Amino acid sequence: MKSLISGPLRSPARASPLATQTRQASEALLCDQVIEQQSSITGLPVSVSLSAAILFGDAGISVVWPDVLALAVIGLVFFAIALTRFRKSLTS
Repeated sequence: MKSLISGPLRSPARASPLATQTRQASEALLCDQVIEQQSSITGLPVSVSLSAAILFGDAGISVVWPDVLALAVIGLVFFAIALTRFRKSLTS
């Protein structure tokens, strides 16, 4: 059976505004999670928690040593990568 509505009067099926908002919210949440995971390797969250513990909590080394160790490891990894790239650029 042929549809009675054809041409410019027939509108394509569209999602409801609520479904569109829900989809956009879930995409934004996923994007936030990806950014949070990627930023955790830069050392910023560790340095912020370390600074806050020292400045506001009057914390000693016994409290902040895991953050100091994590920051040192992240720094060494980035330094090793930079050193490798620098040596490679000298030989090229």
